[in-house]
Amino acid sequence: YFQLQSDCFPDDATRIGFVLSYMVSGRAQNFRSNALEYSRTHGRLPWATWLHFTKAFDEEFLPVGQTETAMVKLEGSEYFQRAGQSVDVYIDGFRDLVQKAELTDKHAIVIKFRQGLQESLARTLSDSPNPPSSSVIEDWYQHARLLEQSRVMQITISGNSRPSVPTPRPLLPTILRP
Repeated sequence: YFQLQSDCFPDDATRIGFVLSYMVSGRAQNFRSNALEYSRTHGRLPWATWLHFTKAFDEEFLPVGQTETAMVKLEGSEYFQRAGQSVDVYIDGFRDLVQKAELTDKHAIVIKFRQGLQESLARTLSDSPNPPSSSVIEDWYQHARLLEQSRVMQITISGNSRPSVPTPRPLLPTILRP
């Protein structure tokens, strides 16, 4: 929103004030009240920059131990792609965990993604003639999406339009044949 309406938000103080204006109930209201009281007393907001504000906001409102919790999830199987879950939904959840875990090792990210991907999909991607790079997660995301799209199209094409093959009749024993 700040980028789309950049003329309306020329500086960090304006951005911070805009966010504070939405903090009208519960803990958020207390956070805002404390900031406004500080501003009245000191003649300025408690944060010198937008970065300082977002850091204080995160410390106040994000769960404690978020990084550790995300790392533990990535060490288990809770994040694995479930049967029937689309690759896009899996990727969104995986990206969120990687960000929260502050995981930066490119190879580890790819390994964790592959580990959580449905086995048949991961195997097909790994065995393909041009497998995605072992260190570029975006390649894995794109290849997984393309493969899933291809599989869905194949199921759609072959699902209802394939003619049924007649069931062969059992052969009568030779004795019963005239």
